[in-house]
Amino acid sequence: MEDESFTGDPDCEYAKRYLLLERLNNFVMVPGHGPDIENMSNEDLELYVKMLERLASKAEQIRMEG
Repeated sequence: MEDESFTGDPDCEYAKRYLLLERLNNFVMVPGHGPDIENMSNEDLELYVKMLERLASKAEQIRMEG
């Protein structure tokens, strides 16, 4: 399978959304139980991805402590 990573201008809106969706691929949601990411703005999507990353980081910290 070919590498499908984006190599375009990181400042364009399409590139920002692509990179956010790539980061979102690290998380699994039960179908129908997550937000409608197709209709989210890039700003909202970025906040959502950052929240998930912070939660995952905190969970990892708790796992390492226990």
